[in-house]
Amino acid sequence: KNESAGQTLQESLNVLDAYVKSGATDAETAAARSQLVGQFPRAIETPDRFAYNLMVLDFMGISNDYLKNFIRNVGKIKSKSAQEAFGQTVNPGQLKILVYGNEAIIPQFEKWKPEIEKIR
Repeated sequence: KNESAGQTLQESLNVLDAYVKSGATDAETAAARSQLVGQFPRAIETPDRFAYNLMVLDFMGISNDYLKNFIRNVGKIKSKSAQEAFGQTVNPGQLKILVYGNEAIIPQFEKWKPEIEKIR
């Protein structure tokens, strides 16, 4: 909603900041592991998808063993290591956030000193 766009952004940033500081709970990490393992078969279920995954691994310089050991490796992910990896990768102070909306909502974002680009 246009009326609460700034408040929504602030809440989103608060959640992100809290996650960087405290990470996921063990239950959340277990749920994420289950989701990754559950979705994995779909990533390689057809020859096209399997070939695509092999191509991406090759492009990224990752061994094909990544696919072979995926489920075992996902099972080793712990909350602390996930939080450390997330914290090394995501810096809430350096985010680039795109807001697409009515021009009237711009004042809600002034405290973040936005770069405004109007597209017509």
